[in-house]
Amino acid sequence: MGDELYDLDLLVWIWHNTDLPDGFTVSHRDGDQDNCSIENLMLEPSYPVMRKQQAIISRVSGLRQALADGLPGDIGQDYYEIDVMLADLRTLESEIAALTEKETA
Repeated sequence: MGDELYDLDLLVWIWHNTDLPDGFTVSHRDGDQDNCSIENLMLEPSYPVMRKQQAIISRVSGLRQALADGLPGDIGQDYYEIDVMLADLRTLESEIAALTEKETA
């Protein structure tokens, strides 16, 4: 490793999983940066656009699940939010495609 410094979470991840895929970073499930147990570590997209896409996908999934579970709430508002987020997702997909083209060029 020489003089380079590595984060403990990254070292733990690589020790258990051999590799860190391109475009991803190691994140902590519980948000505690000091908790570097392998059970607390997960991969997240490292590009800001991909992170936003992940957040939108997560929110849409949560809204769909809430609707499926019949939880109280303004269903019309929930559907509106889903439509807005899906439009954002389509925009982000275009941005990701453009970034990918730049990287491969």
